[in-house]
Amino acid sequence: MPEPQYFVIDTFLGVNKSETETLLQLGEASEMSNWMITDDRKLKKMYGYKSL
Repeated sequence: MPEPQYFVIDTFLGVNKSETETLLQLGEASEMSNWMITDDRKLKKMYGYKSL
């Protein structure tokens, strides 16, 4: 089994609702929930989020 690849995303590029997820650039998301975008375009968990 290959080792998982991890990427660090410095800038969030936004939500891209394309037909396939293979067209997404690094930094784009196809869906989002419970996240907010800060002024410097980074992602932060939404207030009130609690891990279960």
